Amino acid sequence: MTDLEFIYRERLEEEIIAKLAKAGNLSLQAAMDAYYQSRLARQIAEDDTGMRYLSADYLVEDLLENEPDVINRVRASAMSNP
Repeated sequence: MTDLEFIYRERLEEEIIAKLAKAGNLSLQAAMDAYYQSRLARQIAEDDTGMRYLSADYLVEDLLENEPDVINRVRASAMSNP
């Protein structure tokens, strides 16, 4: 991975986490936890999936729709550890 690709991926992840926090009504920490526990994060980290070239809006929508268990697990954890 080149420096430019690394910076692009890092910026995309920042944008996904911020948008996930807003769309999922989560704190930034909870959104970060949810993102890094998700299948989406693993797919973006892999160079061969092409997921990282999609928009953050689409990726957040995909995460909320296809991985609600991750979001629910993070919410439950946040509620039990205020």
